[in-house]
Amino acid sequence: MDNYKFCDTSAALKDAIDDLKVKSHIAFDCEGINLGQSGGHLSLVTLADASSASSTIYVLDILALDASALQPLFSLLGSKTSIKIVFDGRMDFSELFHRYNVELATVLDLQLVDVQSRVVRGEGMEK
Repeated sequence: MDNYKFCDTSAALKDAIDDLKVKSHIAFDCEGINLGQSGGHLSLVTLADASSASSTIYVLDILALDASALQPLFSLLGSKTSIKIVFDGRMDFSELFHRYNVELATVLDLQLVDVQSRVVRGEGMEK
């Protein structure tokens, strides 16, 4: 599988952000220990162009990068020019906001889309 790039340097992160900042839809996910909770830590962020099945998947090693190197990532996530797509992003949002003061913008959480679509279809809790 050659459609992913591991980013653990400022240069690699810059290349990833330069590629993604022109995309209209960006899928992302955060991973870590006790993510979004007191004492938790963000370890990895995965990003990809959500409008292309063959896009490069960027795996960012957050632990290898210092806070200043992460600013382009935080700017991308806070940008209103692209839609960021997540699934159940509650802890991702919490970690980014409380630890890094990042306010995510134009986010589509597919878990919330699923819940709303069930309401529209008239499905109750038992279904």
